[in-house]
Amino acid sequence: QVVLWNMTGSRFLEVIEVFPSLYCYAWLKQVHLLFRLWEERTIFHQQSWGVGKKLWSSERHFMEALEYFGFDRTDDVERGSFTFLKGTWELSKHSDPLVGYHFQNRAPATLSNKARLFNNLKGLSESCKAFDLFSMIPETYHANNVEDCKKIMEVVNDMTWLRKDGKVHCGKGIELVDSVRRKDCNLDNIDKDSSVLYQKKVETFKVKGGITMFRFYALVASFDPLVILSNFYHGHMFINSPSDGIGAGENWYAQNGTGTFTSENVWTFEKLENHMVQEYGVENFFSTYIHPQFKKILSWTIATVKDDFVGGIGHYDLICQDIIMSDDFKLHLLEMNSKCHVRGLKDRVPQRKFVMNSAMETVINVQNAVLSGQSVLELLDERMQMRNGFELIYSNQPGASYEEDYVSACSPKKEKTHSRNIFKSSPKFLSSEIKEETIVEASFGLWLAGFFQTLLQRSLHNPAKLQATLKLLDLADVSKIMDDGLDVESLLRKKDIQYKVTGMSSPQSQSGGDSSITLQDLRTQLEGGDSSYAAFLAFARLDPNATCITPLSLFEETFTLLNDDIVVLGSGTAGDVMHDVLAAYLHPPSQVVLWNMTGSRFLEVIEVFPSLYCYAWLKQVHLLFRLWEERTIFHQQSWGVGKKLWSSERHFMEALEYFGFDRTDDVERGSFTFLKGTWELSKHSDPLVGYHFQNRAPATLSNKARLFNNLKGLSESCKAFDLFSMIPETYHANNVEDCKKIMEVVNDMTWLRKDGKVHCGKGIELVDSVRRKDCNLDNIDKDSSVLYQKKVETFKVKGGITMFRFYALVASFDPLVILSNFYHGHMFINSPSDGIGAGENWYAQNGTGTFTSENVWTFEKLENHMVQEYGVEN
Repeated sequence: QVVLWNMTGSRFLEVIEVFPSLYCYAWLKQVHLLFRLWEERTIFHQQSWGVGKKLWSSERHFMEALEYFGFDRTDDVERGSFTFLKGTWELSKHSDPLVGYHFQNRAPATLSNKARLFNNLKGLSESCKAFDLFSMIPETYHANNVEDCKKIMEVVNDMTWLRKDGKVHCGKGIELVDSVRRKDCNLDNIDKDSSVLYQKKVETFKVKGGITMFRFYALVASFDPLVILSNFYHGHMFINSPSDGIGAGENWYAQNGTGTFTSENVWTFEKLENHMVQEYGVENFFSTYIHPQFKKILSWTIATVKDDFVGGIGHYDLICQDIIMSDDFKLHLLEMNSKCHVRGLKDRVPQRKFVMNSAMETVINVQNAVLSGQSVLELLDERMQMRNGFELIYSNQPGASYEEDYVSACSPKKEKTHSRNIFKSSPKFLSSEIKEETIVEASFGLWLAGFFQTLLQRSLHNPAKLQATLKLLDLADVSKIMDDGLDVESLLRKKDIQYKVTGMSSPQSQSGGDSSITLQDLRTQLEGGDSSYAAFLAFARLDPNATCITPLSLFEETFTLLNDDIVVLGSGTAGDVMHDVLAAYLHPPSQVVLWNMTGSRFLEVIEVFPSLYCYAWLKQVHLLFRLWEERTIFHQQSWGVGKKLWSSERHFMEALEYFGFDRTDDVERGSFTFLKGTWELSKHSDPLVGYHFQNRAPATLSNKARLFNNLKGLSESCKAFDLFSMIPETYHANNVEDCKKIMEVVNDMTWLRKDGKVHCGKGIELVDSVRRKDCNLDNIDKDSSVLYQKKVETFKVKGGITMFRFYALVASFDPLVILSNFYHGHMFINSPSDGIGAGENWYAQNGTGTFTSENVWTFEKLENHMVQEYGVEN
């Protein structure tokens, strides 16, 4: 964890200033930067940037994002890990020590200067025949040379040309013209320093009559080595409505609109995808047209500027690209710049609210990898994506280089670069595009040992069910199967399949008797020979009553043994729904927290399934569908008198919106639903709850009395668990034995009486005797929730009592998966001046409720306190 302070490990570098002189400077610089990532974790902002100078909005939100990851601001420029200074790129070129030992942003001007970018691309087109300049940008000429000026004077003769000042961006310095400015192209005195461009206006793709423009984001996560990624989830499409009040002469650039961003004029790519299906009947529009073209634009651009980043160790930046699409779905690059006008949480473009958080998380992880000599490829999944959706576009890190093949073909031959394996990573490889007869033939020959005997023995009483089963498995002709016969064991022997017996290390042969083989081992060996069809197989488990089947994931294959309840699923005759469901289940998207717009749609219709699938699996796939496709939130507005959402539930919904989930008024559509009494509903298998994601755990945890009894029961059955080493001495007033103990020990003001049904510090009081009604030995209340607990003398900070707050996340109830994040925890401190009487000063939450850095500490602050006050490290 480099995005969080590593409080569970040792301190990395206590003193970094003094090194043996034998270490090379470049390595020292890396280690200094790593120290700032791991230990210093501060932000410095130069307050005075000169007259009219100020931070860009993107830089303000960079700082907010760093604070999100636990970085603190500092007034000491020497201490700043990430520093925001005037002219940082110019400083870095001159090897300023301050810049060398701090993380800085802002890229070289090569990208944002339109004239320089154009000339770089033009130079590439002249040296690389594979690159067609005007297939990527509109027809453009630069008024700094005779040849281009002559062309400008020849073609610029109507109102279809734009005059651009290449030194400015964000839509400024651009005007529609029908003739050449005299001063721009004086053939007798060409201004070689001119930044003026003339560019052909493109007729852009329109939505309801309004012109459009795309905004993409590219993250230069490291300058040297150069590592560039992009996250399409954060991108969007501007739409200028004809009613925006823009004159016809200016209506060529979508950013010239009113600036009022709404869901109507700033679309996500998902909304564009749906629009293209409805209006044009074009499916998978983003993955077919937008994604590959944008990657080409960015990849070619990088090829022209990558040398300009050399020397920028510790530098990073977020670049935005404005791109238009013509009516023939071709993309054209307009400009690139670093001033992306993001507005953080106040941004009206929903998917742009959190772009800086995602960007800085990526920067921190990439910088940690490159500075510590680790491969950036290790941060990625098989689709070359990080878990937050950023996809790798380019890397020149030694040993972990990556670029698209068409670019590397034009580059000098260096080390071999890594490229994506489309076949392995595509969720479509089980789709109906594969010839059906190939799959039928393959699956026909691969029924595993024992399946037919099992199926026939269990299903002969129901021929219709048997016929349906075989149809589902692409073996519709039962008579053909019976006539040809299937000697699976001899088939496997002919292939001489070798495998590891479970629990043993030596390879064994299939003829080795009663040995067991995992399905993963079997698949691996089938794929290793001439059996390319093995990649298209899906294994499933037959229900004991032969009434349904449960497909097995690739993970489940690793521990599932081949036996007589395993069947093989092929593809084809059950229809495309089965194809899509199985493909999506076996090869789920790597990004489920973001809409996977670069892959095919996973499940178009989920309601109708072949009845042979077991219910539990159907329920799983329904929920997966809601994660991948539906992506909505339903909130039950009325919960009865006095009932309302907990604050945590409100923030659950906000967090889901962070990941692109939209609210819906249709309870059936809600992927995540917030309903009254969800746990009680789920216990009764309510269909609505079964097919939706729900929160709220059973009350066993929050009811103090029930929790105590569970722990007490564990201590009685497990000698390794000592109850009172984990909780204070406690007794429950619902049984005679505990009541007698309570009456014996509760005789001074060192005991707390607790009502086990309430929590958050309520229902607790300091007592020195037993309440009469609590322990009537002649009439014990077996339903009592009252506990008596010994008051603990808590650890104090400056005389104030303390209490820790930790968080545990039950990420899945069944199977049960529980995690904790210590970074989010904290310590409350009740100062003696909080005005609490001595009798109440035993529970830190009983303080004033005014949380400040003085009375709510991070564990990092506690760590430092323990070193200073007690000399205790770690």
